[in-house]
Amino acid sequence: MDEFLLLFLLNYDDGELFAFLALNDQPERHVIPDIGFELSSLSDANAEKKFRFDVCGVLELTRLFELPEFIITSERDRAHKTDAVCNLLSR
Repeated sequence: MDEFLLLFLLNYDDGELFAFLALNDQPERHVIPDIGFELSSLSDANAEKKFRFDVCGVLELTRLFELPEFIITSERDRAHKTDAVCNLLSR
């Protein structure tokens, strides 16, 4: 493997090698756990403590915001609309 890589790299001059590495460099993406807010498992008191609204209030805000079913951020992270509202409201 190392010999193949060395032969591969020797075939490029500095400019081509830099362009090759720049085009094939992938940024490190952090692992985001696939854990959402379990809004239905929260009591109204805990929901008010976390989000300033009870469970029905959070769901009503989600409906009133008329968000698409899934929110995709500029970093290409994806969240359900209820999770996005919970993230917005969380203290």
